[in-house]
Amino acid sequence: MGHTDFTSLNDFEQLLIRLQRTFIEFKAHEEIENILVMKKLKHKLKQHSIMDDTELVCNCHKIDRFTPLMSLFRDGYAFIRRGNADRMSYGVKLHKAMMNFYEDFVPHMHEEENVCFFF
Repeated sequence: MGHTDFTSLNDFEQLLIRLQRTFIEFKAHEEIENILVMKKLKHKLKQHSIMDDTELVCNCHKIDRFTPLMSLFRDGYAFIRRGNADRMSYGVKLHKAMMNFYEDFVPHMHEEENVCFFF
């Protein structure tokens, strides 16, 4: 994204398409984790514990990190036919949203890797 020329209609549209595809995959990954992995983890904890440890399993996937970004990507199509200044402004907004996502999501992924390593 840092190398996208927001004054180029083609570059801008291709970025939106790639981001939407990527985040559809992220969302599907998260749904699979919720359905399969988290339920299995809670079940294992329940089996191996005298007390109910299932509450220790985080509810981190209940936070929807993807829908607001996907809405922002869809909103971007309205900027394709606008002037360069508008597209550049949208690019700044998109960059900020992506950086916030990255700062939040990467630690979450590290946490998952560490937890899954022990199970």
